[in-house]
Amino acid sequence: MPTAVRIASARPTFDVAVAQRHVDAAAELLRDLGAEVHRPANLVMTPEHVEDARRTLHRVDAHDLVVHACATFADASAARELYRDLDQPVLLWAFREPGMPGERLHLNSLCGANLAAHALVRDGTDVRLCYGDPDEPAVVELLSEALAGQLPERTSLHSPRRERMPKEVARAALERLQGRRIGALGDHPSGFAPSGYDPSLLRDVFGLEIEQKPLDEQFVAIDKVPQPDRAGELAAARRWQPTLDDHEPDVLDTFAATTVALRKWSDESDLDALAVRCWPEFPVELGLCPCSALSRLADEQIPTQCERDVYGAVTMLLMAALGSSRTPPTSTRQKGSSASGTAGRPPPASQPIRHTPPSPRTATDGSAWSATSRSAQDGSSWPVSPRTSEVASAS
Repeated sequence: MPTAVRIASARPTFDVAVAQRHVDAAAELLRDLGAEVHRPANLVMTPEHVEDARRTLHRVDAHDLVVHACATFADASAARELYRDLDQPVLLWAFREPGMPGERLHLNSLCGANLAAHALVRDGTDVRLCYGDPDEPAVVELLSEALAGQLPERTSLHSPRRERMPKEVARAALERLQGRRIGALGDHPSGFAPSGYDPSLLRDVFGLEIEQKPLDEQFVAIDKVPQPDRAGELAAARRWQPTLDDHEPDVLDTFAATTVALRKWSDESDLDALAVRCWPEFPVELGLCPCSALSRLADEQIPTQCERDVYGAVTMLLMAALGSSRTPPTSTRQKGSSASGTAGRPPPASQPIRHTPPSPRTATDGSAWSATSRSAQDGSSWPVSPRTSEVASAS
């Protein structure tokens, strides 16, 4: 009988009940396929859960199959702790979204698998992928073959190299970047390897400057936004997105203050792009995700990034310097403008959303709250307390 370990990571800001049903069905499927399944008692959401999962992983000398189910989105910290020194492949399993298109993300599982795969491959771990729900025939076939020793093939990456532009075009774009400034709000989010950056590289290669600002300092600035400025921003935003009227007044007030304060920082520091650590402090401290404020600024030709993704901001500035933007990157943009969208740009990413946060300063795992904490369609908030049930390890 083959042995399999099934470990599942999650975050309590998602629909944990749905996630638990998926991972229970995953373990049941592995048993139905003839495996002896070992699994920890809980979804991995805390350091204590990581240690429990580690003990389960090493309960036997070697498993025929190691499955890590990304039950919901989570940063890569747990996966790296568990598998960075593992000398056998890890099968990352992502589930499909259960909701209809346009609903909030209940799981965001595939995004978690991508982030975990990125970090693990960088660590040298052999990673394979499975995407689908436990009742799908293709998933059943894949797992049956994996238990027999036939793992999915490694994903081959296409070369990023393409036909090069003339050198004079590239040099001109780099010259346009000289002296540009990016505002980086907050520290590097834990478990988000792509959010790190090298300031010396950005300065020496691209001529870019980074202005780092603590989150607490920005929160003070948000609190100090005068009421008339909040009202003016909210009036402009309502013209931009009429459905804002569906939200509670206090949520809209905080959204407006956040937008005004970020715009003011950009104006006063002469910033050309913003990279904002949006999770978990914004929803924990303010009860609001900054997605809509960033979308407002993006419509004002200020490139914005969540998760303090400085390199993402660099990419957008570089693309603009190469001619992708309707507004030439060398022109002076209208600072402080409250104008709505620009033709050719995508629609706003989100609306201001209220979320019942965990206790202040307790949620430090760096999950992507911005992508998943929308209110339910009936206006209620999704619970954030874990709803995992105790599941005994099977032997």
